[in-house]
Amino acid sequence: MNTLPEVLNNEAAGIQPDLPQPSIYASFSVDTYEFAIPVNQIQEVVNEPTGYSPIPLTPDYVLGLFNLRGTVVPVVDLRKIFLPESSDPSDNNRKVTIIEYGELCLGLLFDATGEVFNTASVELCPFEKSDDNLKSQIIQGVFKMGDGQRIVQILDVLELLNLEHIPNTRFSSNAASRRRAGVRMQCISFYVRDSLCALDINTVKEIFTFDKIENSVLSSKLCLGAIDIRGSTVPIIDFAYLLGYPPYEAVDDRELNVVVLQLGTDLFGLLVDSIDSIVNFFKDDLLDFPVIGSNKEDLFAGCIADDSGAANIIVLNESKLFSHEEVLDITRGHSNLFQNNADSDEIESKKEIMRESLITFSLGNNYGVNIRDVKEIVDTPEKLLAPPDSSACIKGLFNLRGELITVVDSRKLCDENTIVTSEAPDDTKVLVYESEGQKFGLMVDSVDAIVHYYEQETIEIPQLLKPSANTEFKAIGNAVDQALVVGHETIGILDLDKITTSIVA
Repeated sequence: MNTLPEVLNNEAAGIQPDLPQPSIYASFSVDTYEFAIPVNQIQEVVNEPTGYSPIPLTPDYVLGLFNLRGTVVPVVDLRKIFLPESSDPSDNNRKVTIIEYGELCLGLLFDATGEVFNTASVELCPFEKSDDNLKSQIIQGVFKMGDGQRIVQILDVLELLNLEHIPNTRFSSNAASRRRAGVRMQCISFYVRDSLCALDINTVKEIFTFDKIENSVLSSKLCLGAIDIRGSTVPIIDFAYLLGYPPYEAVDDRELNVVVLQLGTDLFGLLVDSIDSIVNFFKDDLLDFPVIGSNKEDLFAGCIADDSGAANIIVLNESKLFSHEEVLDITRGHSNLFQNNADSDEIESKKEIMRESLITFSLGNNYGVNIRDVKEIVDTPEKLLAPPDSSACIKGLFNLRGELITVVDSRKLCDENTIVTSEAPDDTKVLVYESEGQKFGLMVDSVDAIVHYYEQETIEIPQLLKPSANTEFKAIGNAVDQALVVGHETIGILDLDKITTSIVA
């Protein structure tokens, strides 16, 4: 139970029809045993009740009945089936998983909840069933995980409900009619600092853990980096920071949990503190989220109250999350830059309907280059080949997968009036672009951000404000024809072709 494998949801989560549709399971433990149940057969997970109403003529593994919001639920203690000689655990944090099949329901008592996982890369070993062996009757197979080092037994929900002497309990008539009339939600819950949040399971594409955050050329306080998922570059958003908590701080040996969501054809991940459970509720049960005077309060759809009446789970509004400007900027920016394996027709159609995007950097002033002009971004090589008798703007040449890239030092494009801070850092970046049939790289100190805009928002730079045409090309302003005002800052939009033309000339 050390790792959280990938979770793939169904078509409602936005997965393409031609992709495999693996089943989603949740795991639970009894002592050292692990069990798995299909998520769509779990109604909810609740704390163990303080007491049960005993049922006569039932086996000892049936603990009794308890009242769950008007529905009487029988509870089976799997410990008494699989570890009949053992004593109950000393802690009082055991969980009851309410399983259902149609309108039939049953509670299963476990020591602890485990994780949510998919079966895409898990080996399944089915078992032959035997009616004369109780364990064999309710276990339909095992999942082998971690090269066989971890065995998770698969519980057969229908067989559990059909066990002899198990009360055939149905949801109460009131609860059943309410279920038919209302919209039932199934969510994955997770902790973000001290807040317990939940997202509709149909919006969750995957859940997984990883050891560290890979650096990204587009990283910021909100976007911690990007990771590769089967060929797609997925940006990781610090969800706690988005919600107003202090930013993420790296800690050695800390397990990082990510909930991956799909925005159109693009993916993005939310870094959360831990995955909690699966919760079910009716939409009518949502309590209004109080107004807190924040421009991000629309991210919350409401709260779910527990049996005590405490509003302890915050349900997120996925539509608002998907349309949040910062999330859109990060997700689409990565998608535009890395193209995430979309086919050319799809990319072209997205270009037609999406705003323009700039990759920005600072050289005393703020500058940006159109993201569609940048082929890729790489770290500046440690060694560059210095060509003889070249322009002072040329930093050198390097080999990029069989092609020689001419590196242009952006600092050398600044005139004496442009203030550039100290010396270039050690971790400079090269924006690789193509111009006049050759590939060039613009070396910049760092990539600051991705900025989206519409063409009509740009401002034409008056010719009077540009350097003289007969001035030696050291003023980066010669390559700026347009500017964009963002807040209190003005970003000069660089024409990369003009930079190349001036250097070649």
